[in-house]
Amino acid sequence: TELLDDVKITPAIRTVSEIVSRQTDLLQHRSNEIKIAYLISDFQKSIVNNAQIKNDTSIAFNFIPLAAAQKNNVYIDTCWFETPIRQYNQIEKLHVRIKNVSDKAVENNSIKLFINNLQKTPASFNVDKESETEVVLSFASKEAGLQQCRIELNDYPVTFDDKFYFSFNVAKNIPILCINSSSTDITKSESPYLNKLFGADSLFILKNSFENKLDYSTLSNNKLIVLNELKIISSGLAQELKRFMSNGGSVLVFPNSLSDLNSYKEFLMTANVNYFERLDTVNAKVDKINLDHNIYKDVFEKKTFNATNLNLPIVSKHYVISKNTHSNEEYLLKLQNGDVFLSKYDVEKGKLYLSSVPLNPNFSNFAKHSIFVPTLYKIGMYSQTTEPLFYTIGGDETIESTTVLTGENVYHIRGENNNFDVIPEHKVMDAKTEILVHNQITNAGNYSLLAGKELITGVSFNFNRKESDLSCYKTDELTEQLSKNSLNNFKVLVTGAQSLKQSLMEIEQGKKLWKFCIILALLFLAVEVLLLRFMKG
Repeated sequence: TELLDDVKITPAIRTVSEIVSRQTDLLQHRSNEIKIAYLISDFQKSIVNNAQIKNDTSIAFNFIPLAAAQKNNVYIDTCWFETPIRQYNQIEKLHVRIKNVSDKAVENNSIKLFINNLQKTPASFNVDKESETEVVLSFASKEAGLQQCRIELNDYPVTFDDKFYFSFNVAKNIPILCINSSSTDITKSESPYLNKLFGADSLFILKNSFENKLDYSTLSNNKLIVLNELKIISSGLAQELKRFMSNGGSVLVFPNSLSDLNSYKEFLMTANVNYFERLDTVNAKVDKINLDHNIYKDVFEKKTFNATNLNLPIVSKHYVISKNTHSNEEYLLKLQNGDVFLSKYDVEKGKLYLSSVPLNPNFSNFAKHSIFVPTLYKIGMYSQTTEPLFYTIGGDETIESTTVLTGENVYHIRGENNNFDVIPEHKVMDAKTEILVHNQITNAGNYSLLAGKELITGVSFNFNRKESDLSCYKTDELTEQLSKNSLNNFKVLVTGAQSLKQSLMEIEQGKKLWKFCIILALLFLAVEVLLLRFMKG
């Protein structure tokens, strides 16, 4: 009992098989002939995995179930946004999943959202017994940069899961690099359509560069790279673009009227996407729009309309894109003959957009069409890299960063009020850094990730929700599970009316019967005395 008093509360979640494995490791190194292990728990269903136990039959295991006084709990399970990116001064819809693991329904319970410690969007929710519900909280980000948030509800007596922390960034601007073919005449090399679209919007910072004057080390500074009608994609550029996409960047490809299809094919195949097969000079028209894709989800007012009645781009010639079923192609625009006009692919953590035509008016009127602006604007918007909203304490989480340390600077994870500061382990891989938290974070909350004194981003940590579900196995259910998994050296100990201490002493020392012996001896002695007296009479 003294050792139990020294046990400290920890956010770590351990399954039964992990605990048994730890006990086995400790007892295997002891020379005791009789090895006995005890596991005292309420045996919540979320942590019991008896089928995964690696059994050591030389050890007698005893499960001691403890009944919880209160089994009711309402908690915040998780949250997510309806769209993958956050935009300045735009309405965001945050979905919050709330679970009720009690036998009572909850009505008109309040839920609050705090952004940078300012309360937003108060709301209420109802949830049936043994059920869950989703609450949608709407708000607009009125400032750019890091937003550190938390959601709160009121519930008693289990309170560790009544707050949920998350962080996100609202972009101040999106850097875009347009790589143009080498030419002595800039006006013929740069695209007036791209310059007008991305150059005139304060959200984007557009930079033009020639393919023969590229500084590969600066590619990672951008969110979107546009290949504007390059004749050849060199192997060096292809390798750098693949690395750029694997770290979360987006690439948009417009071919040249005289493209070297072999060089394009080599680049596209290394990214495991479809490629240009040949040039088709037959007139065609775009007649299909993927309205389910995020690019077009909120562009049109009505989702059910006939695209053939719209004035969509007309194509005089285009490159036919291969139809490899193993690629993860999502078409955005498609021609009447079934050929893809514009498609999107996931390339590791990044994205690649492939156009079947250049922005040359001899191929199509796409660049002058009204659909061109929302298409490329959304591609630029969705080039923002999305970081996890939150991490789980004890989950051995890894935080990724593209910020490179300089000089003697080190990474820091710092608490909101500067009352917590740790230097985590980090590993550099390619152009990114993996930051390993291990078990240094023990309290749920919002934290800042810094490189020296420079703020990189915000990171939020929440307690594992496994123990929020208070459903536990009963004694007979545990016994049945042990029998089912042939764990014959495991026993469920039922203490009954006696104390736990007495039950454990009986297991180790046996049931002490000396008191009964004395009582019986005294009883027999009294009987003998009585018999002698009456027999004399």
